[in-house]
Amino acid sequence: MPALLTALTLASSITMTFTFDGCQTPTENNTSSTEVFAKALRDPRFATFRFIVRGHAASTGDRAEELAVSERLANDVMERLIANGVRGEQLAIRGYGADHPL
Repeated sequence: MPALLTALTLASSITMTFTFDGCQTPTENNTSSTEVFAKALRDPRFATFRFIVRGHAASTGDRAEELAVSERLANDVMERLIANGVRGEQLAIRGYGADHPL
């Protein structure tokens, strides 16, 4: 499978869930998802790729607060990937709030 297609497949299949208020509760599923994704991103075939970690939030209130929560969620995932050996310069975050639901 070509590297780009592999990267897109991986990116579309890794989902981490958070509590309603946006605070991460480490779960076995989230930990294993982070480890699997980090392993894939460390693959030398992806060394020149850049990835966007997207955060989304539920439509529960103030739009500005939802955007801030989604950015914190994306940042949390990015920090976990970096802690698992992914180079920070490969990653960027983007918070979508509830504007782009999953």
